[in-house]
Amino acid sequence: MKHFLRVIFLFLLPILFSTCNLIPPDAKGNKTYKIAVSDDITNGKITVKDDLKMADRGTQITLLIEPNYYYELASVGYMTGGRTYNIYSNYNETTQECTFTMPSADIEVIGRFDRYFRRIYTNVNPSGGGSITTEPANTAIPMEKLM
Repeated sequence: MKHFLRVIFLFLLPILFSTCNLIPPDAKGNKTYKIAVSDDITNGKITVKDDLKMADRGTQITLLIEPNYYYELASVGYMTGGRTYNIYSNYNETTQECTFTMPSADIEVIGRFDRYFRRIYTNVNPSGGGSITTEPANTAIPMEKLM
């Protein structure tokens, strides 16, 4: 009887668990989770670097942020299990990337782009020229984008 129980525990239970997806699918013992990007994002584009559709928990995920002209990223995050996680603080405006660590759940990336307003100041000096500046600094729009 002991031999029979040992056979069940050593051979049959692992087979039963693996057919019921109770054992993680990859060789390292990690379960992979889905990454989807919301279709509701407008006025810009958010994509997952390397076009990842699945990732293990703990994987560093990089989002590529591409606002349309006259727009800027207002918020970025992901939803899972009915909760929203804001990752805007991870956004690097210079590289247009946002990174975060993959949680142990399927996620949907969400984001919002808002209209970008610029203030333009002119300083005209009749005797010696003048200047034109923008606020924030160095955000002038090239003329070909205005046409």
